[in-house]
Amino acid sequence: MNVSYCVNYCLRDARSAANLSGICQEYKDDLVIDVKCGHYIVDGASILGVASLIGHTVEVLPFGTDVEIVKRFLKEISECC
Repeated sequence: MNVSYCVNYCLRDARSAANLSGICQEYKDDLVIDVKCGHYIVDGASILGVASLIGHTVEVLPFGTDVEIVKRFLKEISECC
């Protein structure tokens, strides 16, 4: 069963984009993480994709089959904000 959640994340500057992308890269083997802003969706592990959304509040959408991994990812993201 796939589990999905959504969390908002403010991409204020290059550092916040790098932090988000770095965390997404750590989880890329276990989760598919989309970052959505309006009608744009980028891969969370792509620093260029995430950096293109600087200046916006984005939705971070992790998808996976292990609830505990998704929860751990969401906790790490919320501590980073």
